[in-house]
Amino acid sequence: MPTFGQRLKELRLQKSLTQKDIADYLKITVTAYQNYEYDKREMGITSLTILSHYFNVSVDYLIGLSDNPQRY
Repeated sequence: MPTFGQRLKELRLQKSLTQKDIADYLKITVTAYQNYEYDKREMGITSLTILSHYFNVSVDYLIGLSDNPQRY
């Protein structure tokens, strides 16, 4: 299964967004966001929840525990 960073990048590109777009949405620096996308850091539960709602996917899908993006 894809890593969190791979899944995050995939979802971002599907919406034609830049790393800066997501970083601004999360109110973090681009470097901090890149660390998540490159799997150098783990994201906290609050940010994971925000992104799962933003991309309309489950947290399990976002972190690579499921291949089913559907939120429950």
